[in-house]
Amino acid sequence: MADGSLLDYLVNNGEGEQIWCQTLQVLTFFPCESNKMNILFKKILNKRSLTYNDRYLVYAVTKVKTQRLVSNSKDTLDAFNKLKMLNEQSKATMKSFWDKASCQSGFLTKFKGAPGRIM
Repeated sequence: MADGSLLDYLVNNGEGEQIWCQTLQVLTFFPCESNKMNILFKKILNKRSLTYNDRYLVYAVTKVKTQRLVSNSKDTLDAFNKLKMLNEQSKATMKSFWDKASCQSGFLTKFKGAPGRIM
């Protein structure tokens, strides 16, 4: 199970709503397995004979997916804003470098280490 081969097998070859629902419940604990979770989620949504427990699982998974989407969007937006700010700083620094008549070689060495502050 450490490499996810059992989950792969159950997603691709598992039969029946109960196995799919139990596998989906396990997959929700691993955000990196969102692709498999989406595949199983679609398979389960196509079934009409779901029990109340299975329907609640669908509801809970929808909430988890929404929460992950919202938190990822905020983190992505923050990282994008930081990158944009660093890009503007880099442009201004390079422009000031080319505007000077003479510069020291240490300027570029200092400038090279700057991009490591993104996250």
